[in-house]
Amino acid sequence: MSKPSNALITLFCLNLYLTTLYSQEHTADKTQVIIIGTIHSAHYKNPNYSPDKLKEIVLSLKPDAILNELPLSQVDPNGRPLYRNKKKNPEGWAADTVAQQLGIKQIPFDRPDRQENFRKTEYFKRQKRDNKLANDWYEEIVKNNPDSIDLKIALLLWQNIDPTLSYLSNNSTPEMINSQAYDNLIRAKKSIWYDILPKILADYNGYETLSEDYKFSKDQWLERNKIMADNIIKAARQYPGKRLFVITGSYHRYILRDLLKDNPNIDLKEYWEVKNMLNSDNNETTGLFAEPSEGNNMKPDSTLASNAILHIMPHSDWNNALNLGQYRPKSLNVEGFIHCSTSSQIIGVANHKFKGQQGLVLLSRNE
Repeated sequence: MSKPSNALITLFCLNLYLTTLYSQEHTADKTQVIIIGTIHSAHYKNPNYSPDKLKEIVLSLKPDAILNELPLSQVDPNGRPLYRNKKKNPEGWAADTVAQQLGIKQIPFDRPDRQENFRKTEYFKRQKRDNKLANDWYEEIVKNNPDSIDLKIALLLWQNIDPTLSYLSNNSTPEMINSQAYDNLIRAKKSIWYDILPKILADYNGYETLSEDYKFSKDQWLERNKIMADNIIKAARQYPGKRLFVITGSYHRYILRDLLKDNPNIDLKEYWEVKNMLNSDNNETTGLFAEPSEGNNMKPDSTLASNAILHIMPHSDWNNALNLGQYRPKSLNVEGFIHCSTSSQIIGVANHKFKGQQGLVLLSRNE
């Protein structure tokens, strides 16, 4: 598999330590909805986002109900996942373990006829056929049109975006998986696959079926996510002023957030945002810095590796980076590099440059 390009993983190659403490509270008459993107079998490969880490996140937010990306055929009459083995079904296991511990309800929110629809439309048979056709088309343009824009678009998808998403799923933290930058990578993938490739394929003889199948896949994707969003809205109406935790594959996150963001009954939040808010309400301290016991000197958390490369920034800069998909501080444009520190230097830098400031973000990369 090709390695992801530097441009696409610039933001993600750093381990994220969010230290912002939020003080705002969700509006009482709205239902707080938290959508967390999961990575299915990659939870077993990724030490930063293991099944236990997923369970810990859900439990820490104390939801009033959990929504699972499941059809009716895969839950029992009480809404519990039929498949909840920790070694085979990380999301089902995490959701069910927390639900039983908190004594809360689980609600399936996928389209009720998901499995029947897959069979009726021959969804997976189409995928197998399309993979072969796409490979044949790729080999044809490599041979006959090596300098074409068509090939460049294909390479962008299959040798840049796809490997990057695979790399991130297997290595990055849940904060990164649940970021706007990650969402935008998936958005770009879906746009190329559903909107651009069908138009390109129309100019090639013999690939009409592939073009039509990509259009079919788009229709199925939009229909399924619309049903999922409607089911989340229905659940939100049943839990006014409460907190719902939605567990779904990370590829669904961006489109569900798009479909729900303007709903007047929903207060859409990120999981890490609510977690920091709860920590603030409980007078807990999280992240790199602890509250000083005396004076204004910050004290380091002992969890940082001694060989870590660190960079500290205001939270507003981090929000801008998530929106843009890249981080370019002023020093990069003016001096040509980003100022970094070692773990032994960072406290002095923080007290010198950011003394008295709260809501800072620390980026760390361990060498």
